[in-house]
Amino acid sequence: MAGRLNTVVDALCRRADSSAHLHAISQPTPMLLETIKTEHSPVSELQELSQKITAGHMPSAWRVRDGVITYRHHIYLSPDSPLIAAVLSAYHNSYHEGIQKTLFCLRKDFYWDGLKSAVTAYVTACTIGQCNKVEHLSPAGVLQPL
Repeated sequence: MAGRLNTVVDALCRRADSSAHLHAISQPTPMLLETIKTEHSPVSELQELSQKITAGHMPSAWRVRDGVITYRHHIYLSPDSPLIAAVLSAYHNSYHEGIQKTLFCLRKDFYWDGLKSAVTAYVTACTIGQCNKVEHLSPAGVLQPL
């Protein structure tokens, strides 16, 4: 029974073994967090959003913590932020997982408008994933009338 359910395993699907208690802690790297703090200060759009949050004009899901804007406890990035590419590469290139797993990992820590479309575009453009991952569906073929 277990042999039938076993799918093809490749090197990109395997994760390094580590102790289970480390998986419970999910935080971005401090170096990236400092870069996000420095990005949030000069951008006028983010300053206006921060002022609205502190004035109480935004819903309670929005907060400012240590100079970083959060939405539902996720770090908010502007949709045109140059850090999005760095965040995407850091989360995807570590294991070269698919769209859904990369989205799951990113949504634990970050939020921005268009997150799903950005992840989809990045993962589908990844050449390593294209070379090593296979499609598990057979082609549909020609449709037959009933």
